Amino acid sequence: MLFKSLVVGFFAALAVALPASSLDKRANVYTTSSANLVKYANYAAAAYNNHKVNSWSCSVACKTEGTAGTNVAGYWDYPSVGNKGYIAVNSKTKEIIVAYRGTKTALGWVTNAQITKDNWPSGVGGSEVHSGFLKAYKKSQSFVLKSVNKLANRMNLYTYGQPRVGTQEFATWMNNRGFPIYRVTYKQDAVPHSPPLVLGFRHFNQEVWYQLSGAIRWCGSVTENKKCQNSVKAKDFSKADHSKYPGFDY
Repeated sequence: MLFKSLVVGFFAALAVALPASSLDKRANVYTTSSANLVKYANYAAAAYNNHKVNSWSCSVACKTEGTAGTNVAGYWDYPSVGNKGYIAVNSKTKEIIVAYRGTKTALGWVTNAQITKDNWPSGVGGSEVHSGFLKAYKKSQSFVLKSVNKLANRMNLYTYGQPRVGTQEFATWMNNRGFPIYRVTYKQDAVPHSPPLVLGFRHFNQEVWYQLSGAIRWCGSVTENKKCQNSVKAKDFSKADHSKYPGFDY
């Protein structure tokens, strides 16, 4: 069976098969529903649980209506770099889910602290990424790509509470991948503000910000949009908000 695919993260990341997203031609960015933002947060949250092949079982995230029909096809765990996740298929919605867990272990924090930059991807001049994140990604890269390429013909990317991962050149390369990206931020979450701009790191588009009121703001094609989460002052950054994304329950 041929599937479409989507990627989601908290800075866990998830790949899922998804119906084509709508394109807002005024801003040249894609849009999706608030229900989808919550649904894929469910999938991202599920990466914090242990999974078995041919099952879909966890306390909260696996019991939502949006994830019904999901079955785990494979999983990985590289504790030395804090990289853990799963691949699942939802035959009901024809989705592939590739979910990367966010930071949970001491070794994962060691990976986060490796903030030097490596040239990547090859062939993209000036593009550099966080060396720790790249090292962790490469651990599972082959397994994930081989698994997804067998089934996927379309990609969407959702991330939740993502830190900056590369330079402006990398951000531009990501923006030009040709698939919808939803980089979700929540209120005053501190994590998307790291590593700081002064170290040369930049976010890619497009940001989708849950404002302080809870309303969703689509931040368009402006990189590091000062009218979105970058409007939050450093003194107001919140560690607690990193765990409050709608739908992010284990």
